[in-house]
Amino acid sequence: MAKHDHEILAVLAHEQGHLKKRHSLQQALRGIGISVFLLALTGDATDFLDGLPVVFATAQYSQEFELEADLHAINELKRLNIPPKHLADFLQRLHKSHGHDEENPVENILSTHPITSERVKQVEQHAK
Repeated sequence: MAKHDHEILAVLAHEQGHLKKRHSLQQALRGIGISVFLLALTGDATDFLDGLPVVFATAQYSQEFELEADLHAINELKRLNIPPKHLADFLQRLHKSHGHDEENPVENILSTHPITSERVKQVEQHAK
């Protein structure tokens, strides 16, 4: 989907941000912590409703991690004298290809990624 080598570098810098910030480990630990808390609270980990708070909390943490990884990519691109706009361009193209509805609040709450317009806004704010 990338139209330019700089877009590929932007995506790689984003993924590097996840690695540097240890987002996978943090996500796993938070999921375990929420599950243990719910088990202690309810005494039963098999109830369907127990999983809902985990889904909501996980999605919110994941959205924060995505914005952090985007910020890492923005800073790396700037360090390399590559316009961060390449990250925004790729994100917008990816969004269009998936046909997401940013107006759907349920989709936004449950999504593991922030809405694209928020991510693009962050690129624009930090690109200077």
